[in-house]
Amino acid sequence: MNVHLSLNSCPVLQSLLIAPTSLLVNEQAKLEVEITDPDGDLVEYEWTATAGTFSGERVLDRYTCVAAGQQVVTLWYYDTRGCIAQQNTEVFCGLP
Repeated sequence: MNVHLSLNSCPVLQSLLIAPTSLLVNEQAKLEVEITDPDGDLVEYEWTATAGTFSGERVLDRYTCVAAGQQVVTLWYYDTRGCIAQQNTEVFCGLP
């Protein structure tokens, strides 16, 4: 019997840009991300936030503030073999 073990390395966040990080309600911030995987696995990602909406397709991702206050925007990224990671960034949403 041969047993082959293959360890999975998690994806690596190379860069994350949310600009600007101080907005007014209903304004948008640009989202840019670069992620690599040491094993060459396919990497996927998605965004969540304590309040707000997301639009766009990958290179044109946008976050829209919908409620005043400090919001946490979270990038979830994962490979096809089940390794999941996250990065949180605070964004301030002010009243117009």
